[in-house]
Amino acid sequence: MTEPVLSRRNADKPVLIASHPRSGTHLVIDLLRRQFSSTRNWRWWGLPLDHLYLNLERLESRNRHFPEALARRIVNRPRRAILKTHFQADFAASWVEEESRAPARPWLDLVDGGQTFYIVRHPLDVMASYHQFMAGFDADVARLSFADFLTSPHWSGETDRLGWWRAHVEGWEARPSVKVLRYEDIVKRTDATLSRIEETLGEKRTGRTPLLPPKITSITRTRLDRLTRLSPDSTGIVADREAFPAARWQEVLDQAALDAVATRLSPLLDRFGYGLTGEKVRPWPA
Repeated sequence: MTEPVLSRRNADKPVLIASHPRSGTHLVIDLLRRQFSSTRNWRWWGLPLDHLYLNLERLESRNRHFPEALARRIVNRPRRAILKTHFQADFAASWVEEESRAPARPWLDLVDGGQTFYIVRHPLDVMASYHQFMAGFDADVARLSFADFLTSPHWSGETDRLGWWRAHVEGWEARPSVKVLRYEDIVKRTDATLSRIEETLGEKRTGRTPLLPPKITSITRTRLDRLTRLSPDSTGIVADREAFPAARWQEVLDQAALDAVATRLSPLLDRFGYGLTGEKVRPWPA
């Protein structure tokens, strides 16, 4: 019989941070690490930053596989393990094909026994960052205009980029006990967001200031922190902003393109208080 994943005696329920790529995943991971003592983790100097949390995609990844023993060490170091995923809510597929094999049953049981926070962000801000990020390693994406990227196919062939975003959000929001956090509130209403997290986890924050972790925009800084610190403040993945600047969708999409986005995403735009013209983000009583 497979041993339970959590072997630490005083382990709290783990927390899963789920999101579509480029929605603020690492911001929330680092906010939890900064503000809740139960999540404090460390790894040896020089090791990748995803040894500070467990990326569920790496459990069965073809190219970046985490051995079972390593994965168990990562989740048992802190009192409360942080897990991260870009999988769909049913774990049928993730953002790239090579990271789309679902975790084994003990790991899915760990997810089911913990608390999930789903991070949602304005879809066109997500797509602008996603396009920028993918252009750095995918020549086909780099050749696409932003408008064409929105309707380019997801690797699964089931839908396009916007369609996969919609399915991703709807799937996770429908899962029982999932708490949705809006990226814009995390950034602009951090104190209120932390109060929601405190209530959900049943744990008081440390009150460390500034509330948010520092924003890292330099790949060089990320590499230096990785080499010199056991637990860097940021685990963020930095895009190559100089070579691939993010599109300003308000400037590059014409009205016809915005109308098409509104037609496809209207229920979710209304649900989360997002606009395509005028006020981009409205108050959201989650």
